[in-house]
Amino acid sequence: LAQVARLKLRRAASCFLARAMLVVSSSQNSCALIDLQDLGWEAYAGSCCLITVRAASKSLEALANRHVDIPALVVARLRKCCGTSFWRMLIAVKKVCRANRDDAVSALVERLTDLDWRIRQAAVSALGEFSQRGNKSVVAAVTARLRDVNPDVREASARALAEMSACSDLVVAAALTASLRDSAPVVRQAAMIALAEGAETGEQSIIGAITSCMSCLDAESRLVALSVLRKVARPDNRHAVSAAVACLQDPNSHVRAAALRALGGLPDGIDSDGDEEADEAPRACTNSLPGLASQGSPDIVRKVATCCNDREPGVRNAAAAALGKVANVDDAVALNALVCALHDQIPSVRQIALLSVAHIAGEGNLHVVSAVLRCLSEINPHLCKLVSSASALDLTQRRPRRASVSKAFVNSEGRSKISTAALVALGKVAKRGDLTSRSFAMSHAVKHHDEQVRQSALTAFGQLAGQGDAEAIAWISAFLADRSVGMRRAAVVALGHVCKQGGHPDLALSISRLMKVPNTSLQCAVQATLAKMCKRGDRVAVSVVKTGLEHDRHSMQLAALEGACNSVNVGDQAVLSSVLALLKSSHVPVRKAALAAIAAIGRKGDGVVVCAALSCLKDCEEQVCVIAMLALCSVACRGDGLAVLAVVESMRRPSLPIRVAALSSLSGLANHGDTSALSAIRLALQDRDARLRQAATLSLGLLARKGDVTATSEILALLRDKDADVRKAALCSMERLAEKANPAMIVAVAGRLRDTSGAVRKEASDVLARCTERGCAMAVAAVVACIDDRGPEVRRAAALTLGRVASPGRAPIALVRAMLHDYDEGVRRAAEFAVRQLASGGPGGSMGRGAESRPRSRSRTREATVPRSSVAT
Repeated sequence: LAQVARLKLRRAASCFLARAMLVVSSSQNSCALIDLQDLGWEAYAGSCCLITVRAASKSLEALANRHVDIPALVVARLRKCCGTSFWRMLIAVKKVCRANRDDAVSALVERLTDLDWRIRQAAVSALGEFSQRGNKSVVAAVTARLRDVNPDVREASARALAEMSACSDLVVAAALTASLRDSAPVVRQAAMIALAEGAETGEQSIIGAITSCMSCLDAESRLVALSVLRKVARPDNRHAVSAAVACLQDPNSHVRAAALRALGGLPDGIDSDGDEEADEAPRACTNSLPGLASQGSPDIVRKVATCCNDREPGVRNAAAAALGKVANVDDAVALNALVCALHDQIPSVRQIALLSVAHIAGEGNLHVVSAVLRCLSEINPHLCKLVSSASALDLTQRRPRRASVSKAFVNSEGRSKISTAALVALGKVAKRGDLTSRSFAMSHAVKHHDEQVRQSALTAFGQLAGQGDAEAIAWISAFLADRSVGMRRAAVVALGHVCKQGGHPDLALSISRLMKVPNTSLQCAVQATLAKMCKRGDRVAVSVVKTGLEHDRHSMQLAALEGACNSVNVGDQAVLSSVLALLKSSHVPVRKAALAAIAAIGRKGDGVVVCAALSCLKDCEEQVCVIAMLALCSVACRGDGLAVLAVVESMRRPSLPIRVAALSSLSGLANHGDTSALSAIRLALQDRDARLRQAATLSLGLLARKGDVTATSEILALLRDKDADVRKAALCSMERLAEKANPAMIVAVAGRLRDTSGAVRKEASDVLARCTERGCAMAVAAVVACIDDRGPEVRRAAALTLGRVASPGRAPIALVRAMLHDYDEGVRRAAEFAVRQLASGGPGGSMGRGAESRPRSRSRTREATVPRSSVAT
């Protein structure tokens, strides 16, 4: 207490002395900071500093501002001071000077040439925080410090350039690219991060610069490079994928795990070496981040599968999770690697492998089902012996008998997590009605000691039971009266899998009574299950939805809004009024779900609903604005001038997702030839961002009238865009706008057969085949000109296109020559397929196996990927 008293006394004395000196110095018109220098730095940099004294009262502040220009005095001292005085003045400048003050910025630029490297570093860092963005003189001065002799100064310069958003400048980008080969690792890492901040998505120059120097980087820099590639590169970028695949052989295990995460689009934190991160497995296998690798690529799947045998558990974790993202359904190589991983010694590896198996294995795959059952048998052998016991599997008993579990059979926490994952996989992989799988699920639901495992087993039993199976429904219904709330919730979820829609009104009423239980998770499950069981407009389901909408918990509101989309009739005013009230919620997911519910149950042209959706276009959250545009397309009539004007106004906002969504919404709201909408679209065609140009190109093709000469010329110009996605969108729009057999269109589209992108070549072949008549001499001549190209991909696309546009019954000489003499096997196969198709006179719609088309995925559990360019389509 005595020390505190002395400290307070010193501070009070310092503050009093500061006030006195301020008054004296103000009367003498001299610098107050010089007078305070002898007090020590704490006297005027702490709580009782001169700045605090200025703000202590209005009279003192007015007196100081009238007689002494404190910021000018501080900046003047900053130009001359050295040693510890510089740091004091630098902190004072940040406190008393406003941002972008010219004399402060010029003083900091002058200190960039100081002999002390620490002062240069501090000045560079301060300029990154203090100077105005886009100040060319400051950017040039900071860029020059990238060649400083001290690595810390070079690192600070790279970070300052990223803060000033100057990395998009060509000179700055060139200097940062040169810094990628700096001798100091910290400088290389800062340069890569700065380049990623200023680069557009898919900017090939940045991707090429980073991938070209990855072989000479240290391990930490390679980790940063992989994270930057995930941010900058688009999915299936050839250079980024090659660099990530090469890192799979890296001697550093963390780099190998980071490469697997980049290929599969996995979140960080799943490459742990032990069980402490096992809870991250579900998030790792269900995450929807875009990965660098394309789905189903055989080479990548094979190399990722090889990593399942890595010596490091973290790499095996990442490999098992990545296989669930990059492999197609029922991919034999991926499934064999995952089945082998089910016997791994690390529990987290086995858990992630089971969840990945559930993600990519086809329903009824006997090899996978037997492997999952074997995994359950190894973990819980005492329960698997009960499978053949009639008493344990008697579905006729209304309430299952739960046997006491011996302490000898109590599993560890890791085994319980593996059992849960195995039961989840079993419910997704095994066929409905599989008696063995049902027996395993039932024995675990009744006998296992861990409640989480019992819940997963009960849910799996509901997935495996036949749809409408009366005995299974009765057996599951017995758990609705269980003492455990978790088991009751699992029973409700299982009944949602088993019951047919609208076939069990009495059971739906029994389930609805569980809404009285004060457990949010159970109430949410009740709403989801009733939405599946009941028909649209069912009285029980609608009453449960109303109860959830009036609840104060956000999770209940979200579940009720999701249920309203499936169980409420379109135009139900009682429910719509509650949904509209939730648009004012402070919780962003609730507002988004409410807009989705409006789009599902709002009546077309309802003025109240349209006005509510329009009000959400000004929301501060960009995702809410995007979903509001989706809802507006559903509830507003085409040609609604107010809606079109509001969407056009939204294109002036700086957010890129909002502008892309606005362009996509215009194609569904505006009439064909709407001048205001077309003007906004044409303005977006000149934007520097490729995603915006792509969305504008697609919207122009949908809104412009067929045969519009101006729109057709604009689309023809976009066929030469530097971005492949924009060129592909231009081909789609060209097909909609140009008249059939238009000579300019035929020549332009045939020229895209020489495109560097395989997707553009394939789209050009499809458009040319659809927009021209069979045997069109101009189209055949344009394609024959491409069959002698030096690139084998171009020749292959030309051969396949000739098979679709040439006259049936006769093959062009160029096609026969390519079939016989081309050195590329792919070209010979494509030409042979086209000649055989022309000789038989069959349709040319199929491009043949091994052509530009990509193998299709028969995904059962994976959601379809939404195109990047079309947010609201």
